[in-house]
Amino acid sequence: LVFSTLHTNSASDSIPRLLNMGIRPFILAPSLRCIVAQRLARRLCPNCKKKRQANQSEMAEISRVVENLNLRGEQIEFDGMVYEACGCSECSNIGYKGQMLIAEVLYITDEIRQMVYSSPTSKDILDVAHRNGMRDMWEEGVCRVIRGDSTIDEIARNIERQY
Repeated sequence: LVFSTLHTNSASDSIPRLLNMGIRPFILAPSLRCIVAQRLARRLCPNCKKKRQANQSEMAEISRVVENLNLRGEQIEFDGMVYEACGCSECSNIGYKGQMLIAEVLYITDEIRQMVYSSPTSKDILDVAHRNGMRDMWEEGVCRVIRGDSTIDEIARNIERQY
């Protein structure tokens, strides 16, 4: 078992990147099992975060993600409320205290393995992964916003939105 690092924006970007680096599909396809992409985002200070109604752009983006996840079989609810950073003595008046991991896990299914032979795009891989139940980093980040762990601005600052 070999673990390695690769600099890409998402798990689905990794396969095209490896192919572009010259790794031949007949070597790559049977070798992959799982790809994990991760970012760190600041966690809202639990002492001073303040609940408020989501603004129009937050509401639109969060609702879009919730709808997509629910269409794929998840049971996510959004009441229209989000938290914002305020600042207190516990967080040195920043509004954030600590960090949290935002990750996505791309399991290499037989379908994705076969795609490797035809030089797929990241979008092609992501579409298949979504159909198989993968939650991408942006979606995971938005779910963290719904739970009150962070803000949509903090997630956007750290994670590139996928398609």
